[in-house]
Amino acid sequence: LLSTIALFPGFVGRSIRGGFDVASRALHGHLPIRPGWYVHETKLPPGGARVALGSVVSLLPGTLVAGSFGDRLYVHCLVADDEIVRAVEGEERRIARTLGDGAEP
Repeated sequence: LLSTIALFPGFVGRSIRGGFDVASRALHGHLPIRPGWYVHETKLPPGGARVALGSVVSLLPGTLVAGSFGDRLYVHCLVADDEIVRAVEGEERRIARTLGDGAEP
């Protein structure tokens, strides 16, 4: 329970940041939009840790986990670039450390 509570501040912060990012892009057509897909192969075990990763990644600005298959998460991005890759990998590491599931991505 304490591990889950530790994820809460980041979850709320990313929710707010993601909402503002998408709203800004919708209201100001000049912001960059280069949609694409990123397929992330996770090392997290099936279950709660993967669900948490999918939920948190969907809150990153301009991203949505549109599905999964096996160890892969399919992430749709408004701007497909290396920043998304780094952000998803960072979130996976943070979840692995916080939930203590033994996976070290």
